[in-house]
Amino acid sequence: MTFAFGLPSQPVPPFEPSARWSEVERRLRPLLAAELESKGYKETTHGDRANFVVVVASGSTQDGVPEGQAGATPPIVKSRVVVDAFNASNDVRVWRQVTGSDVDLQNTNDKLLRAVVRRMMVSFPARKAKTSSEAP
Repeated sequence: MTFAFGLPSQPVPPFEPSARWSEVERRLRPLLAAELESKGYKETTHGDRANFVVVVASGSTQDGVPEGQAGATPPIVKSRVVVDAFNASNDVRVWRQVTGSDVDLQNTNDKLLRAVVRRMMVSFPARKAKTSSEAP
């Protein structure tokens, strides 16, 4: 089975696109591809030939009382990454995983992103090995 990456999608409100989204997405794609390949899938650059399409979205939001208002507090930045897999033949979402606020999109490092991707992809089903009668 093959997969391709689709265009990034917009985060669901109240989350807004991160200023560093393109960098985060660029760094997530090879990590996601490696996890999918370890589960027996093969990436294709021809989206029309893929069995499923992977779409990533990330965003952040701030909680807290703004400066200048009574009870002002420093903003707490919450971030979220969403990974969806869609059946390429009918665009039906077949899998979704969402991170919590453990991803700081402003201060991401490769070790953290790798750990987040591994946690996210645990529930993605591994491809079943072909039996000898199915092998080419």
